[in-house]
Amino acid sequence: AHCQGPRTQITVVVNPKPSCSISGDLSNICPLSQRTFTAPGGMSSYAWSITGNGSINGSLTSPSVDVTAGANCDESFTLQLTITNSFTCSSTCSIQVEVDDDTY
Repeated sequence: AHCQGPRTQITVVVNPKPSCSISGDLSNICPLSQRTFTAPGGMSSYAWSITGNGSINGSLTSPSVDVTAGANCDESFTLQLTITNSFTCSSTCSIQVEVDDDTY
């Protein structure tokens, strides 16, 4: 004989990872120039970091950051962002930016 007990139904909700992107003006980034880069809005947390020929000015945990390019031409910096939404799902993205002096 085969016995069956009561069936239990379980509902599983899968929350998608947030879509990570970094926007900003990437044209003609000269040495020591400043640009603002922006993350998607509505996230519960933001974590910015930078490596290479540039530096972040101000908060590393806001929806946007101001970046100052380094003094060297023909060198790049990489800006990285990790965002977390209200479901505590996170996503990371980055962009590489070339610092060039295109003015003659």
